[in-house]
Amino acid sequence: MRSARRVAAVAAAVLVSGVSTPALAQSQTFFVDCAKGQTITSALAQGDARRPLVVTVRGTCNENVTISRDDVTLQGDPKSGATITGPSAGSTIAVRASRVVIDRLNVRGGNPNGIALAGGSNVSILNSDIQNAAGQGINVTGTSSANITNCSVQHNAFAGIGVAQASLSITDSNISFNTGAGVIGVWDASVTINNSEIASNSQSGVKVIRHSSITVNGSTISSNASSGVEMQASEATINGTTITANGTNTVSGARRGVTTASSIVQINNSSISNNPGGGVLLGVGGSLGLSNSMVTGNGSEGVFLYLGATGNLSGGTISGNSGNGVSVGVNSTVQITGGATIQNNSRHGIELFAGAKLWVFDPITVADNNWWGVYCNDVESSAANTSVIAFSGNTNGTFSCTGY
Repeated sequence: MRSARRVAAVAAAVLVSGVSTPALAQSQTFFVDCAKGQTITSALAQGDARRPLVVTVRGTCNENVTISRDDVTLQGDPKSGATITGPSAGSTIAVRASRVVIDRLNVRGGNPNGIALAGGSNVSILNSDIQNAAGQGINVTGTSSANITNCSVQHNAFAGIGVAQASLSITDSNISFNTGAGVIGVWDASVTINNSEIASNSQSGVKVIRHSSITVNGSTISSNASSGVEMQASEATINGTTITANGTNTVSGARRGVTTASSIVQINNSSISNNPGGGVLLGVGGSLGLSNSMVTGNGSEGVFLYLGATGNLSGGTISGNSGNGVSVGVNSTVQITGGATIQNNSRHGIELFAGAKLWVFDPITVADNNWWGVYCNDVESSAANTSVIAFSGNTNGTFSCTGY
């Protein structure tokens, strides 16, 4: 009889609230005050495991937390906030569940990681600060997916965020001052970065290798010790992004804005500037699309294609670089179209060597470069349709190549 009355009361409450979902779908909420010795681990074991669970935390909890049930929201108190510090071996927060939300938390420590997702987990990490892990700030593996929004990931002893065989979306976040790369994706990882800053990391800003993919929109990648974006056997689309002043470590082998091997890269409406090792390096059979972008003030070549690479440069400006504006070598091919301007570079506007080929579509401008406008370094290299190039002010002359 008591059970029947309870069911009727729950049904009435649901009807009054105007919610049509079953009673079991309604959230249950527990509060944890760390200063009183309460624990998140204990709260996660409470209630009906079939219903969504909200755990609100106040103060600083010194514990390693594992979330293994679905539909959990773990959040800091909206007024006072909360900190979780992992005191022992294991990630500070480990997630092996779906539809998990981590919100308004300071996550500290973790050995190896601050937050770790595995086993197909699905997690949103919001408005949180993740620091001082012995490994990665956030680690996403095993077909899991993470959406990271308005977070700061800093001062971790390896990468800020690492993803392997999983997917990751980063929005409105700051990934900085990590001892490894800012973001690293390996083994078929899929990474999307929107409106975020990736800066001052001790290796590359973003590194994707082993058949991974990355899309970067409206972001800034700056002042990382190695290249801004580093790729191997992967694909990238970069839109409306500033990649600047990367390569702060003078002994690093890769100090460019973008460094790739055996990769497919499309860069649109972006700025690649003031990187001491050069703007864009693409090699070993990769392909580059560079559209309506600025490649300026870099410490070596603006664009360098080599070892069978192909490039399509459309519009935009390549200027003020300390080497050639465009270098094409070792059986590589470049097409330049759409009113591109190559000017004021410290060496040639365009240099071709070791069997390289240039084809020009549509009028382009090659002007005021310190050596030749277009220069072929050997008889195996050639250029065609150069009559549409507007040459002016190149120190050594306009053109020194054969046709195809």
